[in-house]
Amino acid sequence: MSDTPTPPPQGAAAESDLLLDARRVEARHQQLYQVQLDLAERIEQLLAGWSTPDAATLYSAYESFDGDIEHIKESLDLMHGRLVDAHRARGHAAAGVEK
Repeated sequence: MSDTPTPPPQGAAAESDLLLDARRVEARHQQLYQVQLDLAERIEQLLAGWSTPDAATLYSAYESFDGDIEHIKESLDLMHGRLVDAHRARGHAAAGVEK
């Protein structure tokens, strides 16, 4: 097995890979959003019946999780945007070569 990195694909293959990766990133973002939404809808039910200190600890963990998910979603949005921008840039570059 070689330690030499494989060069990135060129042309149409590279463009389609960029779009595929962008779609994958977007799908993961949506999955995280759904987990976040589901938990937000259930947190009150989860807290019901817990003693005050335990409920406070759980709610604190939930808030921390929610904030962490927001940071991850922001990073995924940035990554998605960069992949789409790279796809567009390669498309424009290819169009300029074909003219």
